[in-house]
Amino acid sequence: MKTLLAISSEVDRAKAKWPSWPTDPLHACAILGEEYGELQKAVLQQMYEPKKNPKGLGSVREEAIHTAAMCLRFLESLDAYDFYARSPQHKQHIPCAACDRGDFQLGHADNCPKKNS
Repeated sequence: MKTLLAISSEVDRAKAKWPSWPTDPLHACAILGEEYGELQKAVLQQMYEPKKNPKGLGSVREEAIHTAAMCLRFLESLDAYDFYARSPQHKQHIPCAACDRGDFQLGHADNCPKKNS
């Protein structure tokens, strides 16, 4: 019960600090991923570099609570996400190793006019 209260408190704190939340589920997922990355870092430091983590398991717990809170925010918005709106996209230039770098190490790109010459 103590853990659920801590997560609920963190959700409230986060909503007060950042009241808006992405309507794009990929950006919302990126926020969740950022928090998970911090949790992973805290766990790794606790395991391999405990001297760099003065809070010890407190740091791991704190980051786990942050991650759980962002997961709840993600879930709370499932009905608000616009899953049909795709992000604008652009074409990227595919470099030809032979032409752009001149070393032929990777050969010509498929669309290189010099490929079959």
